[in-house]
Amino acid sequence: MKGSKLVNDYLTDVKVSRFEKQKQCVVCSEGEIVWLVGQRVDQRFAIMPETKRVVLFELI
Repeated sequence: MKGSKLVNDYLTDVKVSRFEKQKQCVVCSEGEIVWLVGQRVDQRFAIMPETKRVVLFELI
């Protein structure tokens, strides 16, 4: 997906309830959204064959 969209608009489009939106976790790096946890990863941060380093997050 190219372009950008407000997080609220994206979550509305994928039918996330107002209550769930308030609980949505977001991972950022230097002010850029990397991952809407449980939803999607920004393609700029996706793991590709040429990726050399990966950060592993474990949600408990």
